Amino acid sequence: MTKTTLKIFAAKSLAAMAAALLLLLAVCLGSCASAGLTDEQIAEYIGTDNYPTETYDVTYSIDAENLQEVVGDSDYVIVAEVTGYVATTYSASGFPLTEYTIQVVENIKGALDTSRGINLLKEGGINGENTAFIVYENDFLPRIGGTYIFCLYGQSSGAIRACGQNYTLKIENPFDYKSEQNYLNILSAYENEIVSSRTRYKSQYEVG
Repeated sequence: MTKTTLKIFAAKSLAAMAAALLLLLAVCLGSCASAGLTDEQIAEYIGTDNYPTETYDVTYSIDAENLQEVVGDSDYVIVAEVTGYVATTYSASGFPLTEYTIQVVENIKGALDTSRGINLLKEGGINGENTAFIVYENDFLPRIGGTYIFCLYGQSSGAIRACGQNYTLKIENPFDYKSEQNYLNILSAYENEIVSSRTRYKSQYEVG
């Protein structure tokens, strides 16, 4: 083998090694990206300002700015503490749905079990790429450990589900929430609810 041939062979070997290293790096990066956030990280970031959030426009069948209509459209209205994150699933279009565990503190409309933790579905959540949380415009995702008022639909599966704007309201002080404006507004809305006409389902968590 001549010196020229050796030089060509060495160059080709170096190029092949470089290509192999680039391929390995790409596979590693791809694997790391696809791994995304862990459940623990999602639970830590959800409902905070510590991770990007994107909003989507949505059209409602009612006036979601009118609490009387929101309450009237709901099967259940509760005060509950969010105790944990379970999972995120995705619709056919890729929109996320977050499953939480909650502890019901008070039933305002309807009667859900207060003796044990139950699961709640909330529209919105981490996107499929794990790059941002997705919520409807004028809505937000509950934070683990927070207390909220939830206006809920019963599902044909027996689950309970919170939709978008005004279906989740923040409680600032869970030890004195009955004096908070969001709570007083919901009570007033319930007393004057505008009940919508739609198919309704009983939740598996309903009692009484």
